[in-house]
Amino acid sequence: MNELERMRLLSSARKLKEREDTPAPFEDPYSDMTPDEKSKMIMELVASRERDAERIRRDEARIDALLSKVDELLSLQKAAIAAEKELDDYKQLVSNLLSKITALEERLKVRNKNLYGCKS
Repeated sequence: MNELERMRLLSSARKLKEREDTPAPFEDPYSDMTPDEKSKMIMELVASRERDAERIRRDEARIDALLSKVDELLSLQKAAIAAEKELDDYKQLVSNLLSKITALEERLKVRNKNLYGCKS
């Protein structure tokens, strides 16, 4: 960096520092409005706030309704999971009973074979 660039950079930094330190003058943005215009603007702002508040109340009511439905769906999901588990338990029980029936049928066949199959 040559000397000229360094001087320009320092000068720019000094001007920026002065601009930052100088307070901005206060200017009333509504000074050119008449009192009637200011009153109308204030009434419109109040009405706008009331509309926003009403919209917020409606949104909150809708959110509450949706949360209620979510809770209902969660409880239904828990019930469905419990029913599915119970169904799986019943399927396991049926499977066990079928295997016991099959084993008993085999024992009965063997017993009948021994009882009726042997000729004395």
